[in-house]
Amino acid sequence: MRWQDQNKNFKRCVALPNDSELLTRHEVQDLAPDVLVTNYSMLEYMLMRPIERPIFDNTKKWLSSNNERLLLVIDEAHLYKGAAGTEVAYLIRRLRMRLGLDPERLQVICTSASFNDDTYASKFAAQLTGKDVKDFVTITGHLQFRPKEAPGNLDDARELCKIDLDSLYKVSSETEQIAIVSTFLKYRNIKPPWDLHSSLYEALKEFPPMSRLVNITMSSAQPIDILGVKVFGQVEKELADHAVTTLMAIGSLAHPNPGEPSLLPCRVHSFFRGLPGLWVCLDPNCGALPFENRGGPCGKLYSQPRQTCECGARVLELYTCRKCGTSYARAYTDNIQSPDYLWSEAGAAFQSTSSSYDELEPLDLLLEQPNDANVEPVEYDLVTGRINPNTLGLRNRQVFIPKNRAAHSNSLNLNDELGRPGEFKPCAVCGNAASFGRTSVQDHQTKGDQPFQALITRQIQVQPPSNVRSTSFAPLRGRKVLIFSDSRQTAARLAPNLQMYSQHDTLRPLIVFGFSVLSNSQKTKPFVSLEDLYLAVLLASEMLKVRLRPELKLGESITTAQNIVKDAVNNNPVFSDMELFNLILKLRSESPPESLLRAMVHCIDENYYGLESLALVMSRGLCEITLD
Repeated sequence: MRWQDQNKNFKRCVALPNDSELLTRHEVQDLAPDVLVTNYSMLEYMLMRPIERPIFDNTKKWLSSNNERLLLVIDEAHLYKGAAGTEVAYLIRRLRMRLGLDPERLQVICTSASFNDDTYASKFAAQLTGKDVKDFVTITGHLQFRPKEAPGNLDDARELCKIDLDSLYKVSSETEQIAIVSTFLKYRNIKPPWDLHSSLYEALKEFPPMSRLVNITMSSAQPIDILGVKVFGQVEKELADHAVTTLMAIGSLAHPNPGEPSLLPCRVHSFFRGLPGLWVCLDPNCGALPFENRGGPCGKLYSQPRQTCECGARVLELYTCRKCGTSYARAYTDNIQSPDYLWSEAGAAFQSTSSSYDELEPLDLLLEQPNDANVEPVEYDLVTGRINPNTLGLRNRQVFIPKNRAAHSNSLNLNDELGRPGEFKPCAVCGNAASFGRTSVQDHQTKGDQPFQALITRQIQVQPPSNVRSTSFAPLRGRKVLIFSDSRQTAARLAPNLQMYSQHDTLRPLIVFGFSVLSNSQKTKPFVSLEDLYLAVLLASEMLKVRLRPELKLGESITTAQNIVKDAVNNNPVFSDMELFNLILKLRSESPPESLLRAMVHCIDENYYGLESLALVMSRGLCEITLD
């Protein structure tokens, strides 16, 4: 073990000479710390595990030798409520009993910004820690509202909208940034010479709309779509929204002095909710759609479940084959062998006084023409929701259901390969199934880590960069995202998955762009193949200034190949046929790192996100390369 010496004794881990900080668990076990930073889960384990017993024994011995008090700091105390709060309250009492402490010798600090009742805050802290409510003193803050608050007028809004935020974020020198905001500084009568941060502070510190924005957001969180109206009063909404966006941007740049907080150290909370599914009207000639949009496999699309469409037809959840995109609708029946009436929800099993009722079984309706003979055509009444009714109504359509449903209807395990007889396995159009014998016909619920990775990517993109130049080592100019998860298992899975998905999203356009460059020459195009995949990626990354950071094993390197491509790009903005041919020959002798090769191949042949699956091509030559 790296924390043991040659005699198997644990070593100290110090960041600096004479550093008193204990960084590893064995150090804490050997020397009871003066300050312990932990969480309630770990404290629970420590109280139970024999190996941690010396920590509490030594602390108890020290406390019995003097009259000192034990200081317990509980951060975000308001979180410990309900059943979880009861467990933490018992844990604090167990800690006190383990140390032999009376309540008077336990000093507690509870921090929270979520109480609005001083009396209740003290009572809550007393109940949580087992101390008397009189022992607590509630310390509250006071809002420091800005003076001269007033709604902005039309002239204020127009002047703010003259500032080009895109240009302000793109430039990296303060001189260029000052030039962009100079019209507003003049509007506010700020005399040159100008300093970006202090001049903006002088311009905004008594600017009525700025004071109003600070005071409104200081009191409580505000939906961003109403801030424009609140700050600029009667100004037209689109102009007011633009103006308040600019005001927030320059307010965060306004500092009275270097190192001091900005005039508006704002925090924006974005909430995202994934799709619970998609629901569709079963009538292809749905009257709720414009005439030119009718005639598809289904009618109007809905983002929330409902029983009937605006046109009066039945609505079911939309399913599609993940392999080919064929449209299906998910219904439910109480008789999978001879379905009659179809429900839009599965319901739940229940017991009545006379008998028990099982959950309804799913039955998928194919909404397009099948290529498989193993289907049964049925008539579906769009108004009543019945299959093959004795008397057809005025509105009905033909759909297709699985043919051999009875063969598996006696299966006891509805999760195995024989279960769910109402599902299409395989798809009746493309003939494909998912892995492990599952159906490829799936719903449209947002799930998995990839949607989260897309949100993180967009969050980085919309961040304003800091006032530094982009370098090959730090290309994002200070943009960053810190990700938290309440679950250790989720965190352990999320970190590598986000890195992998981000790498694939980066490589796909690089592959397409790189091969398009290699295929530009008619003389070299016949020689280009998948052997040049490494060159295509390096060429595109150099031309588009994208930094590649693949994981490298011992003995692997990407530097030599990158330098060859870099020199070629710098020396030849437009490659001649011979130069491009020589570059191809040079790079074919270079081996890509294993992790990069694995990611590149994955981007080409992955079932759902490969180049062919996504139809990402830029020329016929590239298409031929991909399919070969």
